[in-house]
Amino acid sequence: MMRKKLIITFICFIGFIFAYLKFDVLANTDTLTSGAKASILIELHTGEILYEKNIHEKLAPASMTKIMSTHLIIDALVSGQIKMEDIVTVSAHAASFGGSQVWLETGEQMSVEDLFKCMVIASANDATVALAELVAGSEDLFVQRMNKKVQDLGLINTHFVDPTGLSDFETGHYSSAYDMAMMARGLLLEHEALTTKYSSIYEDYIRQDTNDPFWLVNTNKLVKHVPGIDGLKTGWTRKAGYNLTATMKKAGMRLISVVMGEETPSKRNYDTVSLLNYGFSQYEAVEYKSKGYHIGDYDNLLLTPQKVKIVTKEPIYFLTKKGVKPSGLEENFTYYIDKSGVKKGSEIGKLEIIKKGKVVYTVPLTVEQDCRRASFFQVIGRVLKTVLFK
Repeated sequence: MMRKKLIITFICFIGFIFAYLKFDVLANTDTLTSGAKASILIELHTGEILYEKNIHEKLAPASMTKIMSTHLIIDALVSGQIKMEDIVTVSAHAASFGGSQVWLETGEQMSVEDLFKCMVIASANDATVALAELVAGSEDLFVQRMNKKVQDLGLINTHFVDPTGLSDFETGHYSSAYDMAMMARGLLLEHEALTTKYSSIYEDYIRQDTNDPFWLVNTNKLVKHVPGIDGLKTGWTRKAGYNLTATMKKAGMRLISVVMGEETPSKRNYDTVSLLNYGFSQYEAVEYKSKGYHIGDYDNLLLTPQKVKIVTKEPIYFLTKKGVKPSGLEENFTYYIDKSGVKKGSEIGKLEIIKKGKVVYTVPLTVEQDCRRASFFQVIGRVLKTVLFK
């Protein structure tokens, strides 16, 4: 009887210790962003959520709105629609914007690059509207593109009224921590190098060759004080509170954090660093397959070249607890190449990574080089070579 009581007591004690430790871990993570109305931490490549708090609640993003504006403007730069050296004549409408600004004057001429710096570094509303008008023709048309991009990303808790974030929640301008993180992820996946080239600048100047030089200082002070943080966008209005979408790269892994509705800029920065420190201390991103991983060859005598390599279009990453490597994975791929040929970079199929019968990762496939339909004489020559020499 005594032995039975001892065993029961021991089991209860172990259960209590486990419950206490579990509660302590939860308590510690729950206090990571105690001052934020909503917050999230994700890993860039996988998009996996490492921490969340009210992530789908609709809130005012303030100037974090400019993440989407930045995406559309960089899209225009990459496509060649506009160039950094292009000169923009500032409209009266753009010059009229207050809040964060660089005091553009109606008719003033400034390069796209300088306006872009003003937007990304100093969060200048007037520069943002000037670029929006350049890209779309008007601010309203630019906002339509912003909301179209939101739909393309599959985000359901975001609607933009302007490209700057000056509009309040009551006007229908809102987003969520999750949606802002996904917008930041989309921007960095497509344009990481160009985005961080400018978002990591702490200070710069415009109008340097004039009598009225203007000092640009990054609204995100963390890019100066925390090594590895190289973006992305702050936001503040009286109603929205202090917001920040930040990103940091360390040991080959990039994380994105969002905090919304903080009471002070110092609390916003503290909670952001807490989130990022938590993520980097607990997780690592392991590259399972690199971009261009060769899965096999496609051989067709009707095409030139006759044999072409099938490769992954994107790298494959797995997010794991530190020290834990991906295991028990299987691969399955499908693809189709039309008889007329295919261009390098075109999506022709997919590679699925499977664990315990469940697809856990999918990556598109492409060809390593262009291939096209072979000429009649090329086909005849190949057929004769096969008959005569094989």
